[in-house]
Amino acid sequence: MAKKKKAPWEGEYSGVAAQAIRDIFKTLGNEYHSFYEDVEIKTQNDPNAGGKMLFGIKVLVSRSNRNKAADQIREDLVDGNFDWNVAYPGQADGLIITRNGYQIDCAVQLGTDIIKTIRIEVKPEAGKGSGGGADETAYNESAQCLYASIAFNVLRSELSENVYDYDDEMYEKASKYIDVDVDWKELKPGEQIGVEWRNSSVRGANELWRRFGTGSFAGEYCFFRGGGPDDAEIKQAYLRCKKGTIFNSEDKWNPADIWMARKTELPRLKTGLNDCANMESLNNFIEKEYCRKNMMGISLKKITNATPSWSVKNLSLNAERKATEMESYGFKSYDLIFDNKSKKSPYPIDVYVYFGDGAKQNFQARNFGGNTTASWQLELSGVSANQGRIGGGVVVKVIKSLASVKDYKLNTNTPLLQNIDNQTVWSKSDPDNKTSREKFTNDLYDLLDEHKQTINTVRNNKSGTMNLIAQKCTADDTKLTIGQQNQSYRYSKMFGMHLLSCLKAQPDGGDRIMRELYAYASSQSDISGVYAKME
Repeated sequence: MAKKKKAPWEGEYSGVAAQAIRDIFKTLGNEYHSFYEDVEIKTQNDPNAGGKMLFGIKVLVSRSNRNKAADQIREDLVDGNFDWNVAYPGQADGLIITRNGYQIDCAVQLGTDIIKTIRIEVKPEAGKGSGGGADETAYNESAQCLYASIAFNVLRSELSENVYDYDDEMYEKASKYIDVDVDWKELKPGEQIGVEWRNSSVRGANELWRRFGTGSFAGEYCFFRGGGPDDAEIKQAYLRCKKGTIFNSEDKWNPADIWMARKTELPRLKTGLNDCANMESLNNFIEKEYCRKNMMGISLKKITNATPSWSVKNLSLNAERKATEMESYGFKSYDLIFDNKSKKSPYPIDVYVYFGDGAKQNFQARNFGGNTTASWQLELSGVSANQGRIGGGVVVKVIKSLASVKDYKLNTNTPLLQNIDNQTVWSKSDPDNKTSREKFTNDLYDLLDEHKQTINTVRNNKSGTMNLIAQKCTADDTKLTIGQQNQSYRYSKMFGMHLLSCLKAQPDGGDRIMRELYAYASSQSDISGVYAKME
């Protein structure tokens, strides 16, 4: 009888570690997991070595089954109720932790005070790379932490652009001062990080070194992304303090992608964050520690120049400058196109609302839910990339938070924007809804016709785009066209009309509302936290 072939990891582990790996492989290979195509071992670390990672597994699935696979694997692991599986220190609930949707971490108790992680990453079978989207972001931001750590904790100087000059020992040493949700070995040159983002991480690391590395603080910093205080004390402080505020997203309070903190100050910083009871105390704490260079949140964009752009947001010292900048913003103009004459897609669903005079200083207001979901949002444009979205519910919340928002009536039967039910509008916008189809079409036509007029502003004499409704078409022709559009178009356009009506009804011409929407979308509201933006 032929001897059973050992798994590639067998012989490397014993005791609890071996049992944990064996149990996880059995779970992955049960009869219910016929949907996955392949399993690869990514990481094998010595149980007695430093660091929290013990073993890493990549499960390759078809892209369409990725969510299903991640859910099923997590559920089966929880149901396994393994003796070795414990809660991470400080973890309030749950034995299995899922991060970024497709990453599952199992905490393994190897000794009295020794807890290691076995990580399962569910990846799309095609391409077998980082998987794009959220996964790519995790790799890029984690890479920034690793390369910054090389500058601060290994070289004590700026990095060379040619990071291939650095050996594995240097990368491993740097990895001891980061806490990220990606295996550091995959962040080295030639692995998951593309050349552009690797260069960006090097330039970002050098900029951080120039600002914080010199002097007495050299070698004192550690870096976090999806781990450490980023995923614990900071997140918990935000969740605890956001009650009663306009925030529905941590990014709108503080959009920092990575955090850096002095190693010697970490215990005190964690205690301070845990003591924050409201948004004011949290923001004051974050600002104080930023000014003392003890803890800084950094928002990242791809860096294409040798010297990155650096700006600090929401610092009280900059309040006057911020107020001056905000004062220049308002409801400047809008683009509302009915027929763009495109053969492929002639009837756009969006409305562009400008808060500044620049071509990119606008919000795109439209449905982002496709043809099946009601998800009207505002997306803030930027010079090089879109800067974030505001959900329709938050738009209403921001408007409601302002004192003395003027009433408006589109007609006697139309409620105010802040009282409109999203799902009701979605239902009535359905062209197959015989009860509301005709009235909805007529109302939308009237609003489009109303808002094709010039904006009443002396400030810059700008107006909305004038080819809203083809001048040579009759009203009946235009209504017929509107009636033939899908539900997403009708819903999206109607909400855009409500926004324009609300803005135009205000005594200040909608300026205050636009400033508040911009402040929220750019994470610069009056109750947003301090962060630095590097791009």
